[in-house]
Amino acid sequence: QTLYKSQDLLEVIQRTADGSPEKLLLKPEDMIKRNDELYVTGYKLPVQKMIELKVRKLSLVRKLKRSLFAP
Repeated sequence: QTLYKSQDLLEVIQRTADGSPEKLLLKPEDMIKRNDELYVTGYKLPVQKMIELKVRKLSLVRKLKRSLFAP
């Protein structure tokens, strides 16, 4: 609920298929539970592409606050 303020972003680190870490910047939109699996959906920045990530595969989730005064 508190993740979805319009100015907040998520910094996410997940493991790729080969095991290397991948860092993403995400503007969260929704959390979905499907077949006993929890997903977070949102727009991958800066390309504005909608993606869906399995929460259990994330190794780091950090909430970042944006401000009108920040560059």
